[in-house]
Formats: sequence, structure tokens, C-alpha cells
Amino acid sequence: MNFVKKITFITLSLIVFDGMLLNAGDGDLKYSISQFYFDLEKAAALSDERLSQIRAQAGFEIVEAIRLGNSTRLELLLRFINPNFNIDADGWTPLHLAVLRGHVVCIHALINAGANIEAKDNEGFTPLHVAAMEGRAECVKVLADAGSNIDVQDDTLGTALHYAAIEGHADCVSALIKAGANIEAQGHTPSHKTTGITPLNMAATFGYVDCVKILIESGANVYAVCKGKTILDFASDSQTKKLLEDYLTKDTEKTLRKLHV
Repeated sequence: MNFVKKITFITLSLIVFDGMLLNAGDGDLKYSISQFYFDLEKAAALSDERLSQIRAQAGFEIVEAIRLGNSTRLELLLRFINPNFNIDADGWTPLHLAVLRGHVVCIHALINAGANIEAKDNEGFTPLHVAAMEGRAECVKVLADAGSNIDVQDDTLGTALHYAAIEGHADCVSALIKAGANIEAQGHTPSHKTTGITPLNMAATFGYVDCVKILIESGANVYAVCKGKTILDFASDSQTKKLLEDYLTKDTEKTLRKLHV
């Protein structure tokens, strides 16, 4: 093991050991200490294999730091570990998890350490998709400011704006539109297989009046037809339908007044 690898190994070992102490109960503490020094001594006779194992353990410590929102510990670990690795069988990265938890400081730490903000899981979900689905408006803003593709689509062609509308997260809908999201993006989602669905269609379908209002006020096309269905056909409840009918009536009256001027 060369000098650089030795230094890396010792540093990572100390960090991981510190994590072992934090996670160990009183009964496990003595074992943790003896096991650690045994591993450290044994590592001198081993090559890259043990360093790889230590790195794997450090990866686990990164996940734990994110779960706990411990940005100080996370930043220390990120000095030695590339944040672009999968943390589960679904293809999630540490950044996906940080967004899910809503730990903005951890998100900044990961991005500063080179985390891929466009990383996709097995279903094509990026961290931005997760932020929209979970209603993490502040995370949406952070990712947008970092240059995330606002209109990136998952495997079903759904954008972050689609998912914010589906879940009724009005603050995320506003944040995404402010960041330049395409309000006429067309796609379909696992919960609604019809293709050509827009975010407005989704918001109307699930009766999220606040989202419908925001989308209309932002210029969403209320006259668009999808598979022969108008926006009123998508409206699932009386309140949403009345909102849309009132808007359409006012818009028609405004148009007629212009024609008679």
C-alpha cells in the first residue's frame, strides 16, 4: 500500500471507527475498540482489499449521516468518498436520500462534493422528481439553482411538475414554474396511463384546486384536449369543476368584449 493509500486508509478508518462508537451500545464498546485495532493492525499486511472494505463502510456512514441530518460528519466523509454511488437496489444515490429527508444542508454538501444532480434511479426518478413528489419546495429551489434539468422526464415521461401536481404540492408547483418548468409538458404516469397528460390535467383529476389555480394563472392552456377529453372532463370534484367553469366563462366573456370593441 503506497503512502497516499495508507493516509487515506488511516483517515477513513478513524472516521468509520468514530461512527462505530456513535452507534455502539455500552456492551458493544469494548468489542468495537478491540475489533478496530485488530483491523487496523491487520490492514498493514493487506493491500487494496481492506481499503475497499473501509470505503464501503464509509459509504454506509454517509447514508447514516444523511438520515440523521449530520452535515458536519457528512462533509468530513465526503472529503474521501465520491458521493455518486447507489445506496440500495432501487438505484438511489445519497442525494436522492438527502432530498427525501429534506436535509437542505446535506444537499448542499453533496452537490459541493460533486454529486450528480441528474442521477436517475431504476425508474428514471432524479432527485428533482423526489423533491416534487415529497413536497420539498426548498429542495426544488436548491436543485434548480444548482442547474438541475427542470423538465427532465422519468421512464413514464413524467416531469417534476407532473408529480407536484399529482401530489397536490402547490408550493412545489410554484417553485418549479418559477424555475422555468414547462407547464404544457406532456407525459403519462403509472397512476394515469393516458399519454399527453399535462400538469393541469393531473391537478384537475385529483382535485387539487390550489395547484389548478397556480397553473391557470401561470398560463396553462385550459382549452387543450387530451384523447378527446377537455379539462372539464378531467375535473374530479365539484369545486375544481366550478373553478374551471368560472375561468372559462370569464375568458369567453373577455374574448367577446374584445370582438365587439
